[in-house]
Amino acid sequence: GERLKQSRADRTRPLGVNIAKTPDPDVLGAAALDDYRTSFRQLRSEADYVTLNVSCPNTHDGKTFEDPEALDELLAAIESEQKVPGLAVPILVKLSPPLSGRVLFDTRLEEVLAVLKAHDVDGFVATNTAPDRQGLRTSPERLSEIGEGGLSGPPLEARSTQLVRYLYQATDGDIPIVGVGGVHDADSAYAKIRAGASLVQLYTALVYEGPALVRTIKKGLVERLSEDGYASITGAVGADV
Repeated sequence: GERLKQSRADRTRPLGVNIAKTPDPDVLGAAALDDYRTSFRQLRSEADYVTLNVSCPNTHDGKTFEDPEALDELLAAIESEQKVPGLAVPILVKLSPPLSGRVLFDTRLEEVLAVLKAHDVDGFVATNTAPDRQGLRTSPERLSEIGEGGLSGPPLEARSTQLVRYLYQATDGDIPIVGVGGVHDADSAYAKIRAGASLVQLYTALVYEGPALVRTIKKGLVERLSEDGYASITGAVGADV
């Protein structure tokens, strides 16, 4: 927190803060809501926007905050915190990826989207890592040795792009979307944008390519925008939808 405060005056780029529930099986229900509120209070004054990661377990049977009723309660709790004068901050919600790249979206996702619209969230982040490990060459035995963890990187690319496209269509492009999942070069970033993302994020590719990759992707995006006749990224957002 102190490092954020020291650097905020010198920042030239927006800082987003991602909040998730403390990974404690006993932090559930009302305690989980308080957990989110505590993190939000501590960090909101230093953030340009706050992302709520809602794919965290909220019940002993594994139900997450993506359950429409639980999501409604969480957003209501955050809204109450937003009433503090001068401390309101844009709220984005980070969603889980669909089960595959060929998605049959069910009524539950429609219910989640209805809740998000009702609370007038400022944007979506699509998507979080995946709890499953489909489509990998790594053997089940090796995966067991590696241990638990979310699936990220290229195996997630098609699935996250599919959700970006769905959200863009379902909202008529009126709510900003941050596309994340499998972005590793200019083409994958551009695919997210053309599916409806106004912004893109990446992490896994940085592990393998280093921070210079961002400059390479930006240069490639400029080339692709020019080739397709767009003056800026804004013109390409949702072009494939």
